[in-house]
Amino acid sequence: MNQTDIIEVVEGLEAELYDIDSDLIQNGMGYKYITNGYCDAVTFCEHCIYCSEYDSEEDIEAAGGFKEYLIKQRDRFIDMLVKVRS
Repeated sequence: MNQTDIIEVVEGLEAELYDIDSDLIQNGMGYKYITNGYCDAVTFCEHCIYCSEYDSEEDIEAAGGFKEYLIKQRDRFIDMLVKVRS
């Protein structure tokens, strides 16, 4: 996965979130792309949902693509938060 593709997917997800409710973005509930030049990462609400060093292409393919993988990882994070709330 190259940086341009990652950024494009992250921007698309960010736009979808903004369309749902722009207040979410203003309250820090967004996606971010981070890189140190060697490793690429995507966060949602400051929680890492993708890291190029740890997440495999096979996992991404199994999810149906990179966007779907990020959504799946985001939903797993949200499910963890819901458990903490209960």
